[in-house]
Amino acid sequence: MSSYPPTASGLVYVDANHFTIPGDCTALFKERRAILVQAPSGIVTGVYVISAVCSGNITTVTTAGNALPSDLTTVRLGQDPVNAPQSISPLLAAAFM
Repeated sequence: MSSYPPTASGLVYVDANHFTIPGDCTALFKERRAILVQAPSGIVTGVYVISAVCSGNITTVTTAGNALPSDLTTVRLGQDPVNAPQSISPLLAAAFM
């Protein structure tokens, strides 16, 4: 989990697919970003971001994958989807051969 740096304090569980965090964190919680959610109960859950919306200086993050633990305390961000490896087309690959 060292590649998932811890982030956020003030996390609030909303339901199995939503949590909130203080401030505008929409730049961190980009669509398709993988995150690990940890709870004091020992549960570590892998999910990915569907959306993040800031309203009133509170960011609501919508996730998919697994259900969020109701006692979540830490979120660890995975690789930014913008920097994730992309597949290349066969035509482009052939140009390098």
